[in-house]
Amino acid sequence: MANTMTKIASYTVGSGGSVAAIFSSIPQTYTDLYVEYSARTTNTDTGTSIQIVVYQNNVGYPDSTASFTELNGTGSGSASLNLTGQYVRVGYCDTANNTSNIFSNGSFYIANYAGSNYKSVVADSVFEQNGTAAVQSLIAGLWRTTSAINSLNIQTGRTFAQYSTFTLYGI
Repeated sequence: MANTMTKIASYTVGSGGSVAAIFSSIPQTYTDLYVEYSARTTNTDTGTSIQIVVYQNNVGYPDSTASFTELNGTGSGSASLNLTGQYVRVGYCDTANNTSNIFSNGSFYIANYAGSNYKSVVADSVFEQNGTAAVQSLIAGLWRTTSAINSLNIQTGRTFAQYSTFTLYGI
């Protein structure tokens, strides 16, 4: 039997921006979830990128069930990070400090989201600054909860810029 991706919902940020992309009432009829995004923030109070995090089932910060391990590569170096008890990071996005109209891209996959086992997350993202720098991130995350996921709240702690898009698929 072939697995197929079915678009469940899509969200595009309108004028004025948005602090979150929220998918609620996720149907429990699929095995896995997959989210693709193209994002930018209106943020100018920090460097060239801001993290993108995801919370499940209306759990906010800090999420004691969440953890992730991340590996970043810049082409000239690499770094890694482990974090537990706060959130699941799924990537980074460009800020208003970068070249205009540059959006980062990424995706994350949640296996067995409706099952009664812990929920694993695999994510990848890339942001770039019009040829002057680029960073790719590979992330493995986990929610130590046996509850089915029925909502996802994607945010940066800042404001997503207009035209940032998020699409949720069921598999």
